[in-house]
Amino acid sequence: MVGKFANLTASQVEAIYDDPSLTLLERCVLKILEKAATDGDPRYLNFLTDQLYGKLPVPKEVDLRVSNPPTIVRCLDGSTIKLGRTLDAEVVEQIED
Repeated sequence: MVGKFANLTASQVEAIYDDPSLTLLERCVLKILEKAATDGDPRYLNFLTDQLYGKLPVPKEVDLRVSNPPTIVRCLDGSTIKLGRTLDAEVVEQIED
């Protein structure tokens, strides 16, 4: 429904809004789009998208330094290789036993 009204001009919106067969929901969507266009305020569109799709979750802050422990690979010669991120932000570190 939003896509149906989003590309209309102001005169087209007025003509459609006066149509007696328009549903209450269509009238509300038209008024929100009209208010957003006249005021230039994106909060109206944010309200509309929140009602249609739900609010987007607030992203959590992730500490990449400690989120995944490093993987230790043991080689055939007895040495080990530490793969992954460590607290010092090392990507790959080879450790001799």
